[in-house]
Amino acid sequence: MKTTIRKCKDCSLYTLQVNCPKCGKETVMALPPRFSPRDRFMKYRMNSEMEKNGENSDKTV
Repeated sequence: MKTTIRKCKDCSLYTLQVNCPKCGKETVMALPPRFSPRDRFMKYRMNSEMEKNGENSDKTV
């Protein structure tokens, strides 16, 4: 199993655990996913990000 560093969004504590040992809330991955020029799902992620930001997602990537 691969272990990666995680961060609590509430108390900003870095840990390897799924739940924060300090406040007990769920942690998230601290590092962004790796970039690959062969990413098959990039256009779907970009559309999702554009929708979150309120931009027009009808454009093709």
